[in-house]
This record gives sequence, C-alpha cells and structure tokens, in this order.
Amino acid sequence: MKMFAYISLFYFLGVFASPPRNIPVEHYDSYTMGGEIPVIDYFIDQSVGETKLQWPKKWVDELVTKATHKQRLYYNETDAYLYNMLKKYPIKGKRVLIIGSETPWYEAIVLAYGGQPVTVEYRDIETDDPRLEIYKAEDFFENPFQCDYIFSISSIEHDGLGRYGDPIKPNGDLYFMEKAKSYLKDGGLFYLAVPIGSDCLCWNAHRIYGERRFPKLISGWKIIDKYGFDKRILKRELGFYKQPVFVLAKDEI
Repeated sequence: MKMFAYISLFYFLGVFASPPRNIPVEHYDSYTMGGEIPVIDYFIDQSVGETKLQWPKKWVDELVTKATHKQRLYYNETDAYLYNMLKKYPIKGKRVLIIGSETPWYEAIVLAYGGQPVTVEYRDIETDDPRLEIYKAEDFFENPFQCDYIFSISSIEHDGLGRYGDPIKPNGDLYFMEKAKSYLKDGGLFYLAVPIGSDCLCWNAHRIYGERRFPKLISGWKIIDKYGFDKRILKRELGFYKQPVFVLAKDEI
C-alpha cells in the first residue's frame, strides 16, 4: 500500500520514534482483542522527521483536473467508489475536514466537487494556493472545530501501530473514531475507507477490519450508505482486503 493520507491523533504529541519490530508483550492482548485477531508479520518503518511538505498551486491545479475527469490515483477502486458517493452526497459549498495528507489528492477531489478542503497535518505544509485551509495537527487538536464533512481514506488503520513513529496505542483507531464525533457538525457525514476483510493485524503496517473489530470501529456511528462492500471478502484468505467507502453519520440514539 502506498503511503498517503494516514490519520493520527497522536501527531500533536510530537513523538516520532522508530517502531518496535514486534508487538510489545504487555500490549499483545489489547492489539489482538484477547487473541481473537490473528497477526501477520508485515513490518514497515516509515517514521519521519520535520521535513516540510510542498504543495504548489500548479500541482494542486493538475490534481483538480485529474479529479474533474474522475481519474484514479492512489487507491484505484476506492477512488471510484468515492466519486460515486460524491455524486449522491454532494459537498458543494461545504467544509470538508481531511486529517493527515502527504499529498493534496483528496483536497483536489474536494475542490473539484465544489467543497472547501480543511487539512490537518502534523508536518508543515507550504503552499501558494489560497483555496487550501491548513492547520498543524497540534493546533487543531488543542483547539478543534467542527466541519460539515470528514474524509478519512486509508488512514485510521495505522493509528497506534508505530509505523510512522507514533506512540504505541492498541486502540488508537477506536479512540480517533470516538473523538471524530466532536469534529463533525450535526447532520454531517463521515466518508470512511479502511481495509475490510477477515480480521487481521498486519504488524505494523495496518489493521484489516472484519466481523470482530469493524463493529467496534464504528460504534456510535450509523452506516448511511456503502460503496464497494461485499460480505464475501470477510471470508477470504487471511491478509486479503478491499477498501470500500462507508458513509457514516453520528448515531444520536
């Protein structure tokens, strides 16, 4: 999987250490839900420093053109699902929160569909594009605000695994999903894409969400719609996954 738009509440902590090669013994039960989640060895060290990201307007314009023509870049099928979703659930004139971006691809999609992207990123981003609204992660998490929509595309599955130098946190993904409710306006929608398949922890690359962990991930949310989801993938071989897009709303019950 290409590194792109991963999302982490831990960025504001400013901790970017090299990840442990193996799951710490004291956290094994938490990561595996008491041994219910199998583990595959898939170790990646992408801990990063403080290099600034450069997003020149010329590049953003090129990406907006690609998005306007519904081209697919980082996540082929997922991008196609996202285009279909945006046709049914338009974002024109709305502020869309995108937390964690290495490149402005999903910002470009938001712009192409008439929305206002609001990027929260732990690294400094330099841009000459006035259409982009950008916040440092530590600033946002200390003083959060609400947006009309949230995008999280192939992001949450990395939270708390240490792959990107983040602190070890077995339930970092679940913690973010709970906090995200406070970032979304009432009546707003959360567009979520994570790996879906048979439950699995690929240490430390990502989680795959199945019948056990996915319900925990979306606890307190209700599924309004879904694109590309097929129950048969939950029965596929260990390690196989797809990334459908789920349209979520806060469960007010």
